[in-house]
Parts: sequence; structure tokens; C-alpha cells
Amino acid sequence: MARNFSDPSEIYEISTRPGNPWSVIPLTRAENEVAKSPNWRFRLTPHTHGAVINETSAIQFWDISACSGSCEKNAGTTLIIYTFDSDTNTLTVSRPARVYQRFLKNYPYGSFAALTVQGTTYLYSWDPYSTSDENYDGWQRDIHVASAPASSVEDKTTWRYYNNGTGTWSSTEPLPTPRRLSAAILSLDDPPLGNKLDYFLSGSIFYSAYHDAYLLVYVSTQYLYFRVRYAPTPVGPWSQEGIIIWDPSSGFGGLDPTFGLASPVFSQTDDGSLGGKSLLLNLGTSPGSGDILTFNLTFV
Repeated sequence: MARNFSDPSEIYEISTRPGNPWSVIPLTRAENEVAKSPNWRFRLTPHTHGAVINETSAIQFWDISACSGSCEKNAGTTLIIYTFDSDTNTLTVSRPARVYQRFLKNYPYGSFAALTVQGTTYLYSWDPYSTSDENYDGWQRDIHVASAPASSVEDKTTWRYYNNGTGTWSSTEPLPTPRRLSAAILSLDDPPLGNKLDYFLSGSIFYSAYHDAYLLVYVSTQYLYFRVRYAPTPVGPWSQEGIIIWDPSSGFGGLDPTFGLASPVFSQTDDGSLGGKSLLLNLGTSPGSGDILTFNLTFV
């Protein structure tokens, strides 16, 4: 937990580890066996930061895989819930077993970004389906969204799924099939890099009172720029095309970056209100491991 963004000494490890001394994330019995096996590689990887859903809790979706040969056959995403107890100064980490999204069997909602607005949590997914057709593929280019009451986000029966083409929500979960472009709330359409289509590496979505808009701050393969788009609602319509807010050619400490995340710094508005005038930007070699460069960006 970071109590002060500007002082590293104010970062504390306060999480509990029930039943597992080496992993703060609870593992299933089968996962524990795989994790201990010398013949398998077991991996948990976050693609985005935790998202606050109420005064005491935050959620985060992690990629999980067990590899002996191809990891894709054993891959999925799982929901992690962090609950803070201010009386005991502890952070309890739980994992609802019923929220597990299998690779290519479900959209990985929440893995691209998550946002809670007035008691409703929005879970954003990029398209996981690849056709290997560069002129058609929506893989990691199209963004889809589901929502749920923040109080029951761990119960998938309360989730609803948005179709941007019809502007409607449905209780029927769509399956990742060859491209559902009309249902996506956004498709990456920044200028292409050579003859290849651009695709998202990572993104962050949050409300900025300073801009009076929802911001999508993202990094894509297009020269690894940090770009921003904005919208009046959590589902859009999103501005076109992404505005460059940081160019990595200005230097990033010798990193070979593959992802980037943005976090709003709420105390930086001129009037002291919650806002997004300043951002913390994180650029790194991989989400969950490797070198990380963190720096502050302030809008004028």
C-alpha cells in the first residue's frame, strides 16, 4: 500500500497470506500441485492495476497459466479482490472461484481495464480472438465491456454485456468469435506502423474531473507512445484518434518497454478536488516483472 506517491518509504507490505507462504494470491489445490512440480511452469501476471470499487475494496484481474509445452491451453484470467481493514491495517486477498475466464472460451473482462462509477463496475476486455488476417483481425484492437453492481462483482450472474452497435445491455455472455466489430466500444485505428495493424499493449480508464471526461490512457505497438482518448461516459463515444502525451524517444532509462499503465494523481488539481490533471505513468519491460520506469505527467 502506498500512502504517499512521492516517498518510497511510505510503501508498505500489509497483505495477508492465508495457507500459502509464497503467494499472496490464493491458489486452488490443483494449482498448488502444478506450482510445486519441476516439470511445469506456473505463472500469474497482471495486465492492469487494481481498481477501487468502494471505500475498502479494490479488484484486479490476473492472467493465470500452467505450462508444460503450450501455455495457451491452460490459460485464463481470474478475479482477485483486495479488502483493507483500517482497524488492523491489513489487506486481505481473496479469489472468487466462480469468476474464472478461460482462454478463447470467454472474453477476459477486466483484464484490459476496470472502473467503478456510482456503484457500477465496468470491466473492459480486448478481443482475444486472432484470425491471423492483418486486414481484418480484431485481436487486442477491439475493446468490449461488461458491467456489474460493485457490491456483487464476484457473482457473474449479475454481469451485463454491452453491444455498442445496438446500444443495449444483455445478460447473455457473448463468446469470442471472429471479429464482433460492431459490438465493440472502441477499435484501435491509430496510423499503422508500416504495413502492420497497431494493437494495444495495455491501457487504463478513469474519470478525470480536471477534464470532465473519462480518459483512456494506453500504450500500443505504434512506437510505444503513451496516447489518450476521452469520452463523456464509461462506454463512449471515444474520441478518434489517440493524442500522444508522451514519446518514448525522449528516453526511458534504457528499457525495452512492452507495456505502460497510467494512474490518476487525485490531489493535483488547482482547486484541490479529485481530478486527473496529473498522472503517474508506468512504463516497463513486462507486466508483473522486469524493470519499471515511473514518472509524473501534468496536463496544462
